[in-house]
Amino acid sequence: MENRKRLLLTGGATGIGRAVAISCAQPAAVVVAEINVEDAAKTVAAVRSAGGIAHFVPCDVTKETEVSALVSTTEDLNGGIDSLVTAAGVLEAAAVPVEQINPKDWTRTLEVNVNGSFYCVKHALPALRRSSSAVVV
Repeated sequence: MENRKRLLLTGGATGIGRAVAISCAQPAAVVVAEINVEDAAKTVAAVRSAGGIAHFVPCDVTKETEVSALVSTTEDLNGGIDSLVTAAGVLEAAAVPVEQINPKDWTRTLEVNVNGSFYCVKHALPALRRSSSAVVV
């Protein structure tokens, strides 16, 4: 795999996550972890067309077992993890005035935006520690 950095990216289907994946395309091997299959495939295609190596791994960052499997799969695909970007996020509770927020939407927003980042970091940090030049973004 040459001398590429190995990036694990959650929430890489659109927005900031997609921009990070594409901007890292040339110097990195990127694993895009996402539940949005269609847009994640577009991100992977964009990274590959920019000369990078990219893989899609389906993952719901609110499910600890899926995050654990994601880290293992990423290590298998790329031989390790050098960098982690947790860009997964939702705005379900932000689209309406606060007094109209559906409690289920609020819970989902917190699960993805807060807990999802924590679960991913919790499982990826041991892998990052094994790397000599790990950077957590």
